[in-house]
Amino acid sequence: MNTKLPPEYKFKSQPPKNVIPLENWMVSKLFWIAKEIVVNDKGEIVFHFNKIRYAYQIYNPADFFKYKNSLIRVRFNVDDKTMAHLYERETDMFISVIEEKAVWTKEHPEVFYKHVGRVKKITNHIKNERLRDKSLIGLFDRNLQDSKESMVNSNVIKRLLDSKKLN
Repeated sequence: MNTKLPPEYKFKSQPPKNVIPLENWMVSKLFWIAKEIVVNDKGEIVFHFNKIRYAYQIYNPADFFKYKNSLIRVRFNVDDKTMAHLYERETDMFISVIEEKAVWTKEHPEVFYKHVGRVKKITNHIKNERLRDKSLIGLFDRNLQDSKESMVNSNVIKRLLDSKKLN
């Protein structure tokens, strides 16, 4: 009587050794189409592919400020327009998932209202950042005027505060 197990049974019973778990961003990097696009002032990413319009919105304020008016790589699925993935152009590192920009419809008006609320959140964040910059400029020099020098100083002050060197 032969007690040796067949090779198929051994293979199925032991877990593979060199397996990498597949994540969502990996699928997009492997199989989705990539385009390099400039994010506009409103945080919108709009482009056409095969005569189809794709429109996405960045809702995260941190990503909005970091990538506004800059060139980024967008990976999107042709079959599913509901989301896309953002990647940095130089390093091809994953940034975040973005959603399709909402359009008002009679059937689902709540989707549009949700979009409007998210955009208001970003605009409020912009206003708070501008007020913060103005107050910082006022703290360090009351005589600064709106010029290129003041804009450079406000960015330097902001970076210093963010790195907690000034506190």
